[in-house]
Amino acid sequence: MAHQSVSFPVPNAFEVLCAQYAERLPARLEDLAGPAHGTIDLPLHVAWSGRRSYTLEQPRSRMGLYRTVLAEGQHQHLIDCLDRDLLLAQWPVLRTLISRPARHAWETAFPELATATTAAEPEYPAPSAPGRRPDHRHALPPGPTDALRSAQPGPQSIRDVQRRIEPDTDKKVPRLER
Repeated sequence: MAHQSVSFPVPNAFEVLCAQYAERLPARLEDLAGPAHGTIDLPLHVAWSGRRSYTLEQPRSRMGLYRTVLAEGQHQHLIDCLDRDLLLAQWPVLRTLISRPARHAWETAFPELATATTAAEPEYPAPSAPGRRPDHRHALPPGPTDALRSAQPGPQSIRDVQRRIEPDTDKKVPRLER
């Protein structure tokens, strides 16, 4: 007598997490009534690991607050702590700092977030060749080590590094036979 197995459809983790984030979302972005200025102290059950107080005038602090509330906050925390205009302004960067399921839930529910992302201009020049990553050094102002970098070209291979550390690495070491 053979056993017949019964299979049930099992959702993948991404779908489960997307559904959990979607349950927390406000009905409209306009419902986000959080402050745009001042300091916010998050409750321990939201900011359970690390920093709890955030200053909205400081961009890094504000980004940390939004990241924490998006990841850990429940429906009422989202409404009380987040401001619609600040969320829209920060979304192009903020979306890269949160999980994929959270990003998917927010952008699916609020298409204006996806629009804000495509409207944002890149901070660095586009790559010169398809599939090639941009060189971020060109977007930075020259620093004190740039002159040293250009005067002393870097090693071309591991062999060059070994030659600098041990000048006689080109010599062959005799092998011991067993």
